[in-house]
Amino acid sequence: MPPDSTAFSETAAALECGDEKAGDVLGAYRLVEKLGEGGFGLVWRAEQSHPLKREVALKLLKRGMDSRQILARFEQERRMLAAMEHPCIATMLDAGMSPDGRPFFVMELLRGRPITAYCEEHHLTLFERIRLFREVCSGVQHAHQKGVIHRDLKPSNILVTEVDGRPVPKIIDFGIAKALATGDIQAMTIATQANFVLGTPHYMSPEQIEDVGSVDTRSDIYALGTVLYEMLAGHPPFAEMTKQGQSRQEFWRIIRDKNPPRPSTSFTTRTVAAPVRAKEVRMDVSKLPADLDWIALRALEKEPQRRYQSAAEFAADLQCFLDGAPVSAHPPSTAYIASRWIRRHRVAFAAACFCVLALVNGAGIAIWQAKLAFKAQARAESEALRSRETVSFLTGLLAEVADA
Repeated sequence: MPPDSTAFSETAAALECGDEKAGDVLGAYRLVEKLGEGGFGLVWRAEQSHPLKREVALKLLKRGMDSRQILARFEQERRMLAAMEHPCIATMLDAGMSPDGRPFFVMELLRGRPITAYCEEHHLTLFERIRLFREVCSGVQHAHQKGVIHRDLKPSNILVTEVDGRPVPKIIDFGIAKALATGDIQAMTIATQANFVLGTPHYMSPEQIEDVGSVDTRSDIYALGTVLYEMLAGHPPFAEMTKQGQSRQEFWRIIRDKNPPRPSTSFTTRTVAAPVRAKEVRMDVSKLPADLDWIALRALEKEPQRRYQSAAEFAADLQCFLDGAPVSAHPPSTAYIASRWIRRHRVAFAAACFCVLALVNGAGIAIWQAKLAFKAQARAESEALRSRETVSFLTGLLAEVADA
């Protein structure tokens, strides 16, 4: 490549990514380290100097990304974050403009791991994973109530931090979120370009792949289902069916037409290097309760009306599983409902079984004693009859002798 061409490429890259570097100051914030880069924003770890001294995450619009639509989307993300207040959603702290007129906003700095990686690294049990995921559902429900559809829920956008030794999930990156028509931020809904896919394919619902502009909250329910599936099975629902090098049309056809296997049949074993030997870090999902299969597959239904209709309903079914109660995702039957009742009331059921057993044993003993008494009475009556017959015979014999 000619030297002038190389210089042009470097200049273009600098204009696109911005020429910020560690140590630059934006208002009260000094940039320390670049943490990541999205489609139109850069995320920096920064130090706030006043009025408080603390570390924060600062998201700055890239240089050259100042079209009307991108500016509106960036402003939408700022308004969405400002409208939401939930312990499972990253908190927005401040907003401002860079010296060259690019907007930025400041959020709490999260030192966490993606939810699936955290579960594996800390060897969380099945029930611990479900409890952690329920908190994610509560955060998504809050966003929906505020009129926000995330549209890009995936493990890397759900970071788990520890607060007082307890894991707390945090939902981040509302960069491609959509505002509902009936929300606190209804004026900021942005039209999506035709044939332009927003999201991460493995976690997108069929309707989001077909037409990203027409999705509703149930598309986030599908994405939550894919996250739960990966927390259980170790990979997204269609990871085994999709292969690298497939065409986009073939991938979309699989998502649209194929049904994912049950999580309990998608067991994979991962190993990590250890000083002595490799050790297994995946739990044995082949032993998953059937209820979790039903719950995960209901969230992954192709038709939105067949899924859970809200994140709260999703979380409620998971709580039923934790409590041993019947889950709505399971086809109802008398035997199933009875088995769920027995699991929830083990002590009462055991006591009832003990009482019934005692009654049956008591009744059996009483019947046995009655039979013995009846037999004894029958023998006594038979002996008495025989005695009377003997006396009658002897009396008659003596009478005949006397007459003779």
